[in-house]
Amino acid sequence: MATSGCPRGQGFVSPSSRPDTLDGATENDGACTACVPGQYSATEGPSMCIPCGAGTFSNASGSTVCTKCPLGRSLVDGSGNLESHDAEDDCEVCPKLSFGPVAGLGEPCFPCLTTGDVEGSTQCTGCGPGQYKIDDQGNCEDCAEGK
Repeated sequence: MATSGCPRGQGFVSPSSRPDTLDGATENDGACTACVPGQYSATEGPSMCIPCGAGTFSNASGSTVCTKCPLGRSLVDGSGNLESHDAEDDCEVCPKLSFGPVAGLGEPCFPCLTTGDVEGSTQCTGCGPGQYKIDDQGNCEDCAEGK
């Protein structure tokens, strides 16, 4: 198997290997090919292209990394379905009453009752569990025990 020359962003594909593995590949029956959108290869040598994971996407052929979804968006699909990870639009905007505080959020956006009608919020201005605020200018205060 001649796979040592594959550069980053490409994976070795061999008709004689088993699906999703390099096992069984024989000398000179395969080739290095650019990773398709939704996949990446960060290493040189005998490797395969890897699907982008939850919270990431790759919108170009030959990617060496997957890009994190921007703040205020999430991409929950971790199935490896390439069509779910091949464009920034696959990162869903956080719906109303939720927020996405980190890039690369691979889980549903976090609930927040103070974001109102705003979609794509990146922060929650409310208080945490067990706290309250009298007005928008005040600091969060701990609730009395049992209340």
